[in-house]
Amino acid sequence: MGNRVSEYKVFRSTDNSYFTQIASLPAEQTSYVDQNVDVNNKKYFYRINGK
Repeated sequence: MGNRVSEYKVFRSTDNSYFTQIASLPAEQTSYVDQNVDVNNKKYFYRINGK
């Protein structure tokens, strides 16, 4: 049987190449709101990794 995820790490990028970790979340959390974005002038890309 596989390992269970104990946390999620959320990464953000503005160019889809270089990602910066912006959050570390418990495995039971089912949503995340990124409050530090400029929604009018930029496009953002996200990656989520389970640990």
